[in-house]
Formats: sequence, C-alpha cells, structure tokens
Amino acid sequence: PDVRFRGKNIDDIKITAELTAIDGEGGILGQAGPTAIRTEGYLPAAGSMQFDNADAEYFNSSEVDIWDAIVLHEMLHTLGSGTIWTYLGLIDGTNTSPTFVGSEAMLAYGDLLGPVPVPLEYGYGPGTDYSHWDELALGNEIMTGFINDTNVVSDLTVASLGDLGYTTVDWQSFTDFTIPEAVA
Repeated sequence: PDVRFRGKNIDDIKITAELTAIDGEGGILGQAGPTAIRTEGYLPAAGSMQFDNADAEYFNSSEVDIWDAIVLHEMLHTLGSGTIWTYLGLIDGTNTSPTFVGSEAMLAYGDLLGPVPVPLEYGYGPGTDYSHWDELALGNEIMTGFINDTNVVSDLTVASLGDLGYTTVDWQSFTDFTIPEAVA
C-alpha cells in the first residue's frame, strides 16, 4: 500500500542511489537496504543504494559489462532481499549452516524434490553472511554474495519476494534469465 514518508506519499518504493568511495577497486562493490519500513506488512517503503565509485568505473568500462547486474542485486536488497529476512523469521540455523526457510523459496529451490531449505552464505563477514544465497550451491544466481561474469535471476529469487510479503509473485511461470549486457 501507499505510505506517507517524510511528508510525501510513496507509491510502492522510493530508491535513492549514489556513487561514493567505499573501499576502492575490488572490494565492496555496493551496499543497499531499506531506509523506511511499512508498519503494515513490514515491506520497505524507501531504500538507499551506494556504489563504490572505483568499482563502478571499472565494471562499467570493462570487457565484461556487469554493471547492470550489480545495480539489480543492490535494488533487490532495497526491496528486502537479505535485509529483512531475520526480522520476518526466514532464517534458520547459525554459524556454518544458515538456511532460508521461506516456503515459496524452499519450493522453488527444491523444485521436484519438494520444500528444501536454501543455503545461505556464512564466513565472509557482515554484509555477506545471512543475506545472500550460498555461492557454492547457487553459482551465478544474482543474489549470491559474489558477482560473476554472467548473472542469472532465478525463480528462487523471485519466489523469495513472495516470502517477504509481495503479492502477485508468480515464480512458477518465471523463466530464469541472464542479465543482458548494457547496449551502448
């Protein structure tokens, strides 16, 4: 639902983005998350994305143009992917084997096997642990903690949005797609 935030009506979500110095080339590419949460349903009303200017320059001009994938990854964090999971009770386990236990995502991940908890990253520190799909299990999926030369938005990530409370999420008819390279 629409919400009033800082004197303005927000339809869906307001996302701000900025290029800033974070840690230089090759480290943290970006960081993002909600800055305002709806009291009803707990979905984000506003979010902020920050991108490391050194990495932005490199990834936007390199032969492997993955800048669009980096931006989409951070946008999904502003929608709540990985950033509100704990508050909604969607993470189980700690230390070396945390999993995401949202029913829709577990069905998508288990596919023909039935509901299976989705492995999450652990051991990389704040900003990665408990907020991304496990890279070893899911490879080039857009919401792992690491960017790849090719990045795929899978039905798992789409299904997880339903677990957050977004409506009209139809992951079962969604076809995995690869983020296209930017066209100059």
